[in-house]
Amino acid sequence: MERKKLNKSHQDDEILYKSLFNLTTEGITVNEIIYDNSGRAVDYKIIAVNPAFEKISGMQKQKVVRKRASKIYGDGKIPNLDIYAKVVSSGKPALFEIYYPETAKRLAVSVFPLVKGKFVTVFSEITNLKRRKKIIPLVHKDQEVTVAEHSRELTDLINTLKLEVHERKQAQTLVEVQNKQFNELLDMLPVYIVLLTSDYHVSFANRFFRERFGESRGKRCFEYLFGRNKPCESCKTYGVLKNNAPLQWDWVGPDGRNYSIYDFPFKQTDGSTMILEVGIDITEEKRVQKALQKAQDSLEARVQKRTRELRETRDYLDNLINYANAPIIVWNPEYEITRFNRAFERLTRLNAAEVVGRKLDILFPQSSRESSTALIQKLVTGARWEVVEIPILRADGTVRTVLWNSANIYGTDGITLEATIAQGQDITDLKETQEKLLAYERLATIGKVSGSIAHEIRNPLAVIDSSIFYIDKILQEADERVKIHLNRITAATRRCASVIEALLKLTNPDELRIGSVDLKEFLDTVLAEYCPAGITTVRDFISDPITIRGDQEQLRIAFGNIIQNAVQAMGGKGTLTAATYIKADTLEVSIEDTGPGIIPENMEKIFQPLFSTKAKGVGLGLSIAKSIVDLHHGSITVASEPGKGATFTISFPLILPVVHNHNVKSL
Repeated sequence: MERKKLNKSHQDDEILYKSLFNLTTEGITVNEIIYDNSGRAVDYKIIAVNPAFEKISGMQKQKVVRKRASKIYGDGKIPNLDIYAKVVSSGKPALFEIYYPETAKRLAVSVFPLVKGKFVTVFSEITNLKRRKKIIPLVHKDQEVTVAEHSRELTDLINTLKLEVHERKQAQTLVEVQNKQFNELLDMLPVYIVLLTSDYHVSFANRFFRERFGESRGKRCFEYLFGRNKPCESCKTYGVLKNNAPLQWDWVGPDGRNYSIYDFPFKQTDGSTMILEVGIDITEEKRVQKALQKAQDSLEARVQKRTRELRETRDYLDNLINYANAPIIVWNPEYEITRFNRAFERLTRLNAAEVVGRKLDILFPQSSRESSTALIQKLVTGARWEVVEIPILRADGTVRTVLWNSANIYGTDGITLEATIAQGQDITDLKETQEKLLAYERLATIGKVSGSIAHEIRNPLAVIDSSIFYIDKILQEADERVKIHLNRITAATRRCASVIEALLKLTNPDELRIGSVDLKEFLDTVLAEYCPAGITTVRDFISDPITIRGDQEQLRIAFGNIIQNAVQAMGGKGTLTAATYIKADTLEVSIEDTGPGIIPENMEKIFQPLFSTKAKGVGLGLSIAKSIVDLHHGSITVASEPGKGATFTISFPLILPVVHNHNVKSL
């Protein structure tokens, strides 16, 4: 509000000054000296003229303003240039007379310097004064002039003088009125205005200044304002007299209020320098600024606090997502992965840096990629997963089954989809356990049946088997047709006995008879027993003797099943490599074939009971092998790549622990 008042006051001042400039009866022009490159005055330009100048000189404003004197007067004439240049350079005013033939008027010209090459000319008409000087000598004419003529001339002169006096009184009255109006206007301004002499006296002060600081009563400013006997050290006002340039600065007055000070140095007609000082009370503005700064600081502190809280919340949520046990993934509306937590890294064995920014479908196996992608796209329409199974592809090519739920994240408008977040649970092992339980339930049923009818089946098979000796003799004398049928009966009988034996071992394994097993000799024997002529065997054994503790007969069944499975996968032709390794406290035996390999979908099911990839397989060989290895406190794994064969690795502890189990006996 104070600044608006101040702006209005400035506007009022400007109006007043323009009014004084336009209403004064004396002609006024504002001019500027023009210099050449060497600094010599070569011309001057008229910047502004008042109406009185137009009337006195007979020159129209539009023909002279912003024009050079050499153009105005023609023929390159530059009237009084030397006088004007001297006034500007010396800073001292000048007075001379000129005559305007266009208006038949003689003028007294007063020249005053301004700043930066500018000067003011004031034109006062002295035509009547000159006329009076011419008329006075008429009184002293010789006796030929009659008294009447003298009287008439004197009367004319007196009338002229009266008229001039009247005009001067009118002009003086007008000046007094204008000065009064000007002073009243200055007293009305909401700022203080003072004129200071070079010796620190206040030659003029408006009402605002007087009311705030009192009357000077002839004292110097530092004496009556601050009670000092010498100028103030911190005062910047009188510095303008040194560099002759205006200055703006802030000042705290004796009333304790803040003022914005503007100091302007200028020269009077007598050549002395004075300072025009304008002071604007900015105490309230300072208070408001201080309050605003305080509010801004408070707001900034609150923003920083809120930013810190948001950062802490974000960090907390980041840690919550990153370190959550459940796999969590976030993707944008373009199905590009934006978040991928550590549990998801463990699930897929992929690093977040590898997948962030890539399309979501890289996580799906090729066989189910299309259906999984279609399910994901339904989320855009607002669908939400409660529970759904989606296969996830690992970095090693294996597939895990993950149970998912998800939710869409919308913008502040509640419409624009910004992201989708999904949380998963790996249920692969659970599903396998369920499948195993079902298999074991079936095996339990089979075991019950096999346990009850074991003797019923074994006794006839024993009779048939004992008859094989006689069948061999009959085959020597029988014809070809009889031989074919007898061979079929023999093979079927042995196969039936093998299946029954496998079922009995799986449901009711024999007791282990632990002893020392020479692993090299053992493997040579098993390879020779189970590898037909079409299989090339490669042995890559460590040089040191290897002896383990175990049941040699049970281990023969386990390794025999693994080798038979590999031989069948190769179709009776190929290469089978057996190798041994020692890693830390573990002995590893690998059986590698050159068969067609195992597809990723079957890798996790290969050791499940009753699971088989062969058309005529029962699916018990590898599961029996695993159960035997487990009883020896070992482990069995498989690695395979379609088209590049399979490698089964059996691991045993180098020093077997003492086993306390009713199914295990030490020799």
